[in-house]
Amino acid sequence: MGSLPRILTVDPTGKIPQQVRGAVDLMDRLIIQIDVPGGAEALDELKRAACTAVISAWTPGGNMAGWELAAKVKQIAPNTPIIILADINDTDLDEEMRSASPFIYLKRPFDMAQFLRVLTAALDGEDLFEAMKAPEVGTTSMAAPQYSAPPPINLDKAGPRVHALMTELGSAAVLLCTRDGKVIIEQGVVGYMNRDELSLALVPGVVVGLELRDMLHGNLSELQFYDGDEYDVFVVSVGLHYFLIVIFDGQKGARELGNVSRYGRRCAEDLIALQGMDAWLIERVEEEKKADAAPRRSEVVAQSAAKTTREEPEVIQLTPAFETGKKKKATTEQEVVIPETPKMAAIEANADDLAGLFDDLAGDSNEADDMFSLENMEELAKDDSGNRKGTITWEDAAGLGLVSDAGGGGAD
Repeated sequence: MGSLPRILTVDPTGKIPQQVRGAVDLMDRLIIQIDVPGGAEALDELKRAACTAVISAWTPGGNMAGWELAAKVKQIAPNTPIIILADINDTDLDEEMRSASPFIYLKRPFDMAQFLRVLTAALDGEDLFEAMKAPEVGTTSMAAPQYSAPPPINLDKAGPRVHALMTELGSAAVLLCTRDGKVIIEQGVVGYMNRDELSLALVPGVVVGLELRDMLHGNLSELQFYDGDEYDVFVVSVGLHYFLIVIFDGQKGARELGNVSRYGRRCAEDLIALQGMDAWLIERVEEEKKADAAPRRSEVVAQSAAKTTREEPEVIQLTPAFETGKKKKATTEQEVVIPETPKMAAIEANADDLAGLFDDLAGDSNEADDMFSLENMEELAKDDSGNRKGTITWEDAAGLGLVSDAGGGGAD
């Protein structure tokens, strides 16, 4: 068995030594605790013997500030972790200063779960800065995302009632949690176990009551008991949205079933009264929207990606509709010119002149017949040897009356 952890506390008021001693007792740990009233005494003690951790007030006394004490401790024992517990009226340090400081800075009112995590890490030689962070806990598939958010509850009135239940039962701790596993009220110290993991682990059993409510035709009141070797845990439902966790020592819890049933249910009724009718009203939230709902952006992107992966058909380039319209419009507005049909020139003559003209033509009918006689045309087309010629002269054609002599003579 290794040596016991040595914890050095520095506080002239004596408050910090009491807090550390009480927390260590609740965790059932054995340590060697050394209490000194000022910074100078703390440095002297460190020079005499090494310590596992130093826990100091922000004003440790002796004209020395807490940050100054931390710097001097690091010079003497660089690997010794330092925890400074500031009072409510002490200086505030922002997140950047806290991360850059070589010490852990906690200010009242403390987050007891965080304080116990840091103290446990100091006793076990683990990283205190990692212990400052909230533990990562998983979510259960049956936890409350399927249902509407829990109604608000007056914490100022609920807190004293939860504390009264812990006093009536003599339990180690009582927690009030929402249906989704969030701890909203903590009475007692739960440093020996992770309160968030505990509440989340109990959520599935609490949510089962919501499913059984319709089967059993009425609002349910649940009481569950988990019997462990070191700790016993009771779960009492508070309406449909909250539940109580009552923690006992493992040797005592099994005998407290009757008291928890009596006092726990009475406390639950008081907390239900703070919620009113909302304690029994719950709405199931649909995870998926109906088909008539607007598509989500992810669905639109997926559909677009699917379209681009398909084989694109051959695109036939057509004349744009607006250009076709313009052409049609231009065609309809274009002036259409209809050619006029040639007309015969009017003959201005009287009846006597026309009659004389036809008489002349009638009198020379024999000459006209000779002009267009086939024998005469054939005779002209023959050469001296009696053979037919391919062409006739312009004069011959004029003589035959085929062309007008006014056009002028031309070669063959």
